Amino acid sequence: MSAGLPVITSDAKFNGAAEIIKNGYNGISLKNPYNAKELSDKIKLLLESKKLRKKLSTSARKTAEIYTYRKTAAETMKVFKEALKKNN
Repeated sequence: MSAGLPVITSDAKFNGAAEIIKNGYNGISLKNPYNAKELSDKIKLLLESKKLRKKLSTSARKTAEIYTYRKTAAETMKVFKEALKKNN
């Protein structure tokens, strides 16, 4: 995302990316991450549509600016510290 490239991810709940990737806005979500045909269809869609690639890329870059590595690390540390306080 930070490279400004379209993202294909799974919308499976175990996938952290599914929390920030909005299908058709800043990436493409797969319904079934184990379905090779679905993945190949999405890749083909991106290859054939310059307009879609540009739209997803621009939105992905904007999203990445919100979720910087520094900000994400700080938020993670905050959660860890709160968990430690509760368990001590």
